[in-house]
Amino acid sequence: MVINMEAFNLICKDKPGVLRDISGTVAKHNGNIKYVQLFIIERGNNKGNALVYMEIDV
Repeated sequence: MVINMEAFNLICKDKPGVLRDISGTVAKHNGNIKYVQLFIIERGNNKGNALVYMEIDV
């Protein structure tokens, strides 16, 4: 069995359903989420936005 692991960071608007939308897109492309973290950015240009880190099998 070969597993291709990918990881990415995504900055997006913090709103209800944001993880649902991201995970739905991953699933639509046959990805399997292995790990996810979400932080709300507290300062700088992206203050108030969400920072999502995700590791997926593709």
